[in-house]
Amino acid sequence: MMGPLANQRHERFAQALAQGKTATEAYVLAGYKANDGNASSMKGNERISARVQEIVGRAAERAEVSLERVLRELAAIAFSNITKAVTWGPSVLVREEEDEDGQRVKVITSAVSLVPSDNLDANTVAAIAAVSQGPTGTLRIKMHDKLAALVALGKHLGMFVQRTHNTNVHWGISDEPMSADEWKKRYVTPHLELSGPPAQDAPRYAGGTH
Repeated sequence: MMGPLANQRHERFAQALAQGKTATEAYVLAGYKANDGNASSMKGNERISARVQEIVGRAAERAEVSLERVLRELAAIAFSNITKAVTWGPSVLVREEEDEDGQRVKVITSAVSLVPSDNLDANTVAAIAAVSQGPTGTLRIKMHDKLAALVALGKHLGMFVQRTHNTNVHWGISDEPMSADEWKKRYVTPHLELSGPPAQDAPRYAGGTH
């Protein structure tokens, strides 16, 4: 990888060409006065041409890391099934080991084995973080964090957005007088007694949110 050109104007010219500008347009954007001949000559420069190809290539690589691809990978982990990578039972495995008295005994355990890699589908392969074998031949398989992937997908889908209640209540004014029962329900606390209904010309306040 060659990286940015040492000549700043040449780098700007290459960047502009990589963005689809014509040689003349790129020449002006690089800080030169318009000159078709000079622009064409600069476009043919070997180092500038190589730099343009490098920029275009890296842009193509970045384009592959799309949102859709990320979501596919997350989904493969989130909905993975370990039984597609590991099998166990009902067959048994018999091995010998020493007991507390130093006697050799036979131990029967359920047989566990890994599914051959050639038999794994693409989603299951994506969900596997590592496969290793210890000095004694013990095989280990580690899956990517299923819960973390589920949470990431849920957040993307807006499933975990906290919903807040609107506590800003605005009261509208009504020209209809309240009855004694309406007045009690709205303004009188349970331990207080209302001596009588409000005056008939008292304004009525109707609750509602806007």
